[in-house]
Amino acid sequence: MNKYIYTLASLVVLTIIVGFTSRHVKHMHCAEATMFTDLAQVPIHSKSLQGQGVFQGLTTDSLYTDIRVANYQLAAGSYFNWQSLPGGRILMVTEGEGYYQSKGKEAIAIGKGDRIETIPGLYHWVGATPDSQLTFISVTSQKYNDLINWHEAVTEEEYQQVVSIVNK
Repeated sequence: MNKYIYTLASLVVLTIIVGFTSRHVKHMHCAEATMFTDLAQVPIHSKSLQGQGVFQGLTTDSLYTDIRVANYQLAAGSYFNWQSLPGGRILMVTEGEGYYQSKGKEAIAIGKGDRIETIPGLYHWVGATPDSQLTFISVTSQKYNDLINWHEAVTEEEYQQVVSIVNK
């Protein structure tokens, strides 16, 4: 199963790269697939994020697959609330530096090229460092009605504690 997810994630990333380099194609229907190159950036709602960020949904058709892929960009010092994903997540950092923490575990520093795989339902948060933006691709499976379950906010004190410990 993991081999299938890694292969699918790799294909999706390659499709995204090819799609972004095809500037003149707006929307092309093929017999087996649809390619979109005019994906809008949407501000991330303040109920789930401390700070500022945008996301781009990179998959749009829920009729054919339960795989969801999105590109997230967080401003320096911005971080998500605690969250869990019923379908699990593969998070691939493409730019910048940040932090990742699972509930009850030590936070870790993450940066370009890092990949984190979470099990379904894992309680965690992710955010940018105070001095760097963070961009990552998130691949998950929407096996249930909710793609992401949002929980309480990561407090400023919790974030600052992570900053002071991880940056030693």
